[in-house]
Amino acid sequence: FLYLVSVFGVTGTRTKVQDLTINLIRKTLPFTSGKIPLAVGFGISEPEHVRAVISNGADGAIVGSRFVKIIEQNVENEDIMIGEIKKCARELKKATIRG
Repeated sequence: FLYLVSVFGVTGTRTKVQDLTINLIRKTLPFTSGKIPLAVGFGISEPEHVRAVISNGADGAIVGSRFVKIIEQNVENEDIMIGEIKKCARELKKATIRG
């Protein structure tokens, strides 16, 4: 897959997907569509972010910081950590459904 970096600068949580990212997805699609999956990462942490990149043509969204935060917040309780990771993954996966 092609990893499209959604923001310039450091990774981490953002409030919304930048217009620049949406434009970059659209400009990249003619080169990747049907050839190689396009995945967008950096600053993707909420279902709304996933929905935005998928609805604009990306094949996938890469989330890292959100999971790291869950691990940090629950490092002392593995059962809660696993539960929160599963819950987050389900929410993010649900946002990938098109249509």
